[in-house]
Amino acid sequence: MEFGYFKIVTGEELIALCKKTEDGWYIEDPAVLVHLKDYKLGLANWLPYTKVHQGRILPKTAVVFATDVADDMIEYYTKWRDPENHLDESEVKKSNTTLA
Repeated sequence: MEFGYFKIVTGEELIALCKKTEDGWYIEDPAVLVHLKDYKLGLANWLPYTKVHQGRILPKTAVVFATDVADDMIEYYTKWRDPENHLDESEVKKSNTTLA
């Protein structure tokens, strides 16, 4: 599989491992781009309360635009997805950050 960027009809922008199919794209581990302050971008799990991360078809009818992902964004996504780079609950409490 390769990385793909998808702008979908809901307005969301996704980055995911993907493979083109007859009906659209098979995607795994999708992340939604989150626009932050100062023109920065972040990533968040797309539909985190579902099993979509295990793989689903993203139908052609749901996609406005699809393209390859830039190398620096692939690197950022890969680091973000790595559990070693995630804060655990105790680290969040120490930093006085509130989980939303």
